[in-house]
Amino acid sequence: MSYKGLLAHKCDIYRVTTVASTTHGYSTPKTFTLLKSNVQCRIQNLFESSAGLRILTSGVTAENDYLGFFLKDEDIQKGDKVVWNNLDLFVKPVSPVFDSTKIHHKEVYMGLSET
Repeated sequence: MSYKGLLAHKCDIYRVTTVASTTHGYSTPKTFTLLKSNVQCRIQNLFESSAGLRILTSGVTAENDYLGFFLKDEDIQKGDKVVWNNLDLFVKPVSPVFDSTKIHHKEVYMGLSET
């Protein structure tokens, strides 16, 4: 099975077009605009394994954290929003993963909150 075959999920990627601001005591939220829809990906909750077991990393559970796998050429960056399974997931670090000589795919750490 190819790597593309493992990316069995679809998601939408949104990019920030207006940054949140506070003026005169009023806050305006960030505005996200659809960048690309039906993106091939694979997203998993870091809190549970595929077998439904809770995972602890260094003794800390990551209940609201997700890890996404994307093709190497996918335009995704920190600050983007990914919509998958009716969840808004906010992109944190994006890490290219290399084989022996070139980028193989991207791993994207995401969460239900922006922090």
